[in-house]
Formats: sequence, structure tokens, C-alpha cells
Amino acid sequence: QSVEFFLLGFGEPICISAQHNRNRDQLLHQIGKILPESRPQPEDPILKLAIVGRRNTGKSTFINKYSKRSNG
Repeated sequence: QSVEFFLLGFGEPICISAQHNRNRDQLLHQIGKILPESRPQPEDPILKLAIVGRRNTGKSTFINKYSKRSNG
């Protein structure tokens, strides 16, 4: 199934499961690699993120789980 996302041309997809904590560390590691070491924080932080997948596959579960973790 990840082949379909690879064909979009954004590089190697990382298949994750928020519900089962599958590949979470791999995702965070890849995000950390592309972020700069440090930079000034903007007044209003902006995050551009795309969560893609088929219907009823846990996209909202992923966003809800990790957005709550980062906010508190």
C-alpha cells in the first residue's frame, strides 16, 4: 500500500500507526533530521503537515494522540 504514496514523488514513505505506536520513533527521527539545529521562533508558529491515507485508517487518531501530547 505504501507504494501508492511513493509514486507521488515525495520520497520514501514512513508507514506508522498511532494506535499501536508503530514506527513513531522513525518518524520523529526523520523530522529531526530535516529541522535546523536552532532558529528563532516565529511569533505565530506554523506547521505544515500532510497526513494521508485511506478512509478509516487512523489519520485523526494519529493527529489527536500526538497533538494532545505536545500540548500537555
